[in-house]
Amino acid sequence: MTPPAAGVLPPAQQYLRRAVQAATKAPWVHNTQPWRFHISPGQDQGSVELFADRQRWLPVLDPTGRQLEFSCGAALLMLRVALRADGFDAAVTMLPGQDPDHLASVQVQPGADPTEQEQALAGAIALRHSQRSPFSSRAVGAEALDELRRAAQAEGAWLAVVHRRNDQLALTVLLARADREETDNAAYGEELASWLRTDPAPDGIPVQVLPARATAATTPRPPHPAPRTGSSANRAGPSCSRPVAGCTGRLIAFRGGIAHHLPPGLSRRTQYAPRG
Repeated sequence: MTPPAAGVLPPAQQYLRRAVQAATKAPWVHNTQPWRFHISPGQDQGSVELFADRQRWLPVLDPTGRQLEFSCGAALLMLRVALRADGFDAAVTMLPGQDPDHLASVQVQPGADPTEQEQALAGAIALRHSQRSPFSSRAVGAEALDELRRAAQAEGAWLAVVHRRNDQLALTVLLARADREETDNAAYGEELASWLRTDPAPDGIPVQVLPARATAATTPRPPHPAPRTGSSANRAGPSCSRPVAGCTGRLIAFRGGIAHHLPPGLSRRTQYAPRG
């Protein structure tokens, strides 16, 4: 993203909409895009309000709404990254009102010129994509793990790398059990079917990317209603990312998942089939 020229600010609608468009490229569960953005240009360069969209909630897979909040949190982070690349700071207020679906209010104001690293991070947003094929056996280096850990800590989070074999086995068994319970749950099958897509669509999961066992008992349904427009920015297209990375000899746990490639010696019978 190109920062504004010195002393010249782009129109509020222009840079706020650009930031929201970047935010909608965030990862989400089943490509549900469970958010709404309201743009309010004006004093102090404007604001953006982030709301959860309960019409796109997955009550069977996500009964507590935790994964919905993960998705909206990822969108909020990308909004901040995009604003910083345009030379603006974002003052975020979490849960600013009585509405529990009003997740964040973002006040935007001019900031310092973006660094090369900030611009590179914003540029990477457009490159984010799903990785649904098996990972290679190449190990993730210690330097990359340290960088991932620092990035998580900068946001008040943590990154857990599962090194011990007993922990790897326990995690693999738990995930396989959870996957089996979901597969045997008729309500989950119905919910998944409502988000499967056989043709190009602005939301949902392309049926061809899922393992055969995930679709054997489901029938794809028509797309969900189009996102609301007006003060809300359009949502992104059909791509979504798997929330997991992994490598030979260790498991890296993001949001409780593992990759297809298990450490040497672990049974392939307990492979975890990732979902959207």
